[in-house]
Amino acid sequence: MGPSLPSELDGRLDRRQHRLSGAARAFKAHALAAATVPRANMDATEDLYRSALSHDISVNDGNTS
Repeated sequence: MGPSLPSELDGRLDRRQHRLSGAARAFKAHALAAATVPRANMDATEDLYRSALSHDISVNDGNTS
């Protein structure tokens, strides 16, 4: 797991882990090599963050009336 979130963001963001496909891992390996970043820094998963409010149906239910 990556670094922890700053305390002021705790509860405001949700972290999800996404497993990279083989193609995505190959692309990322080439991109990291081109950027001269050591391959050891590449994981099979990526941490993604989203606003905790973005999935709360009471906040964004798509109802326009």
